[in-house]
Amino acid sequence: PPERISEPGEELRIGVFICHCGTNIASVVDVAAVAEYARSLPGVVFADHPLYTCSQDSQESIRAIIAEHRLNRVVAAACSPSTHEPLFMSTLRQAGINKYFFDMANIRDQCSWVHPLEPQLATEKSKRLVRMAVANASQAEPLAELEFDVNPALLVIGGGVAGMTAAVEAARQGFSVYLVEQQPNLGGQAQFLQRAWDGGSFSKHLLELQEQVLNNDKIRVFVSSVVVGQSGFVGSFSSDIMTPSGAIRTVRHGAIVVATGAEEARPALHGLDRLDTVITQTDFEGLLAGDGKSSLRHVVMLQCAGSRSVDPLTFSAPDTGAPCETPDLGERPQGLLPYCSRVCCNQAVKNALWFKEQRPGARIDILYRDMRTYGLGELDYQLARKLGVNFIRFDPLENPPDIKTEENGIEIAVKDPSIGRTVLLKPDLLVLSTGMKPRDTEELASMLRVPRNANGFFIEAHAKLRPVDLPSEGLFMAGTAHAPKDVSETIAQAQAAVARASILLSKKSLRLSGVVSKVDPTHCAV
Repeated sequence: PPERISEPGEELRIGVFICHCGTNIASVVDVAAVAEYARSLPGVVFADHPLYTCSQDSQESIRAIIAEHRLNRVVAAACSPSTHEPLFMSTLRQAGINKYFFDMANIRDQCSWVHPLEPQLATEKSKRLVRMAVANASQAEPLAELEFDVNPALLVIGGGVAGMTAAVEAARQGFSVYLVEQQPNLGGQAQFLQRAWDGGSFSKHLLELQEQVLNNDKIRVFVSSVVVGQSGFVGSFSSDIMTPSGAIRTVRHGAIVVATGAEEARPALHGLDRLDTVITQTDFEGLLAGDGKSSLRHVVMLQCAGSRSVDPLTFSAPDTGAPCETPDLGERPQGLLPYCSRVCCNQAVKNALWFKEQRPGARIDILYRDMRTYGLGELDYQLARKLGVNFIRFDPLENPPDIKTEENGIEIAVKDPSIGRTVLLKPDLLVLSTGMKPRDTEELASMLRVPRNANGFFIEAHAKLRPVDLPSEGLFMAGTAHAPKDVSETIAQAQAAVARASILLSKKSLRLSGVVSKVDPTHCAV
């Protein structure tokens, strides 16, 4: 409906909605008492406390209540405005009220979550926050928004599987794409992978994806190039790309997908990169694809090598269980990762099965802390055990394996809990499952004004509501720039990021916020 024009001196008719948020708020705050208090505030003609104010049913109910009680202001006391304020503003607009006649009090983050043991004080604080929100709403003025055209082009930063998938999906929907890759070739970390968990060829899929990118007229590829400047706002960005010649190419676009990826960690452990007999899982996969495995009779794989770790001798301090967000553990040896990279266990089992397929009589021992073969990888884990792959569990604090790697051979002593005895292993090859680390994106994150966690991975706007959005409007992410994940998850996330960007790029125009800052020079220091 058309927006209702408020008349000068019009009576204030404010509606207040106090959310239970399930038990998030109501388990601490007396929401009924807060709603009763709100009814006593000047200008308030309606107050209620729905179970979930943000639900579709509640939003429809709010529209009906606005019409029934002729409300001209609305206040919601619920959770974070950064995630839910646009939803309520949209409801006001659909009800014919200027959306800037809305105000929100955050009684979840600022009351129930921070005062869980003081319900009376949390309730009193909630009342005060509601009173302030009602006062703000009563003084609000209708604001107009400026409309501008959307540039229907997409900038994709990173030319790995995530970046190329995003580029192809966006071009398929008719959008122009600028794909920027820092390395000379497209492909990212997937260039070093040989075989998928289902036996398919990575190189074949990667080649097909590269051909789709390079042969698409809607995709402009910049290799050996970096984004060095960025300005503008959602729907109308301008980015400077430095090409191999040093020239700057400026492109204009409406949205950005960050897909800078990750790489295999190579910590200075057990002679890695010094001894030919100590390699990583990616190195081993390349060996299995070639002819170098013919002389191997015994292989030992070491899980969590330099991961979930603060000390190379003990492998780890107990971790939080979160894949990429861990507490600051202080200074740690260079190259070690404090988190679990998720994919290492599946990678080890996959390579063990491939090696067994080629050399059935060879011996494989996998030394592990926890086998986390999530998804269908659990079936491969069971198959590996049936085929004779030996899994030996160790505790990094109680019985870490004693590993000696020299030019003349490898010797590993580890206590096998299944037999209660220490076994001595003398393998031909030691394969380290080292995890993955994000690429250096500090400058890019600063340029785009988006946050990263303590480990260097980009942080999504909201884990549930906006899992592929970055906090800055118009910016999205995909792949291992966000967290460690396998190729299938990377492809799915890239498709999701493009789906989100397409909602924006398919619009002919957007509106600028009516809230505009003004500088009062009389208060300036200079």
